[in-house]
Amino acid sequence: MKGDHNRSEARITALLSSLIACRSITPEDAGAQAILEKRLATMGFAITPITEGESIAFWAERPGRGPLFAFSAHTDVVPPGDLSKWSSDPFSPTLRDGILYGRGAADMKGNIAAFIVALEEILEESAAPLSLSLGVMVAGDEEGDPNRGTANIVQHLRESGRKLDYCLVSEPTSVSVLGDTVKNGRRGSAYGDITIRGVQGHSAYPEWAENPIHRSLQALHEIASHRWDRGEPEGAPRTSLQFTNISSGAGASNVIPGSLEASFNIRHSHLVPESEIRRVVEGILSAHSLDFSVEWCFYAQPFSCRGERLLEAVRRVIKEEAGIEAACSSSGGTSDARFIAPICPDVVEFGLVGASMHAVNEHACVADLVRLKDIYKGIVASLNAASGGA
Repeated sequence: MKGDHNRSEARITALLSSLIACRSITPEDAGAQAILEKRLATMGFAITPITEGESIAFWAERPGRGPLFAFSAHTDVVPPGDLSKWSSDPFSPTLRDGILYGRGAADMKGNIAAFIVALEEILEESAAPLSLSLGVMVAGDEEGDPNRGTANIVQHLRESGRKLDYCLVSEPTSVSVLGDTVKNGRRGSAYGDITIRGVQGHSAYPEWAENPIHRSLQALHEIASHRWDRGEPEGAPRTSLQFTNISSGAGASNVIPGSLEASFNIRHSHLVPESEIRRVVEGILSAHSLDFSVEWCFYAQPFSCRGERLLEAVRRVIKEEAGIEAACSSSGGTSDARFIAPICPDVVEFGLVGASMHAVNEHACVADLVRLKDIYKGIVASLNAASGGA
């Protein structure tokens, strides 16, 4: 067993090191996807490249008799920032005291290395062909804008008539220790830019002007303090609206400005639809008789996992392998799971501890990588057994 553990550790760290060495800052790929395509092809996966402009992605599939389970991931990373603050080159993987450092180690090249080696070991160890059909979707622009890679893969699956039964998105969801948190949904994200128009004039003669700052303060306060939530499960993150910028002024301290601009971002649950957000914000502004306009951008729709089998398998295997009762959460930002949810009833996110993602000295604990590989193996084995496999 120790020999098997050491072999797994060596395979995972070697693969992760090769991926970190690829300077795949969005939208560059730098050879990362070719490494994965080669490993998957060796396992019998058919590779379908999917590109659109600078968006590079691929879909890999290994057919079986049973339902289709897929891992979802992205190979792109954020820029490293100030290199002088890193203890080692962010694109030269460095192992120190059982921890592998490098950009993407946690988000999410470490998770990718874990599931690739998990798939390799499953196929090497299986005495009989798997019943489960296997898929892997890999995008290269998740960290950027526009983010089209996974959406393009989903469109390919729609056009090909492929039914995706289960999808595990390998985001770094764990908070303090590996296995403490899985994501079974995400809040949506919408942006609004409010313009409130007044009448410019001299500050000494306010009767000849209409100050949009004075007129808007109460309305903006009501929008910021509005209570959105109703009926969310215990512990679910609340819908939150945050003003992110307010600007006004005509360039002189004795001039009443002619307009005010206020920008906000709202992270909303699936119980707060787009129509309600528009109605509340515009209703408050109208109630204060303001001359206004709002430019809306509904960037990401909220979703919640509609199935139960994958989520149950993930939590059960985490308990078996890590001895932890995983909590379900829909907190945090957006992820590519939002593109997958409309075509897949059972989509769950699970991966490494994410505390160092996007940070200086991003890293992954090697012991966690091996344990994550074992959890991924257990999940696939559980679903394969449920579909009639050995």
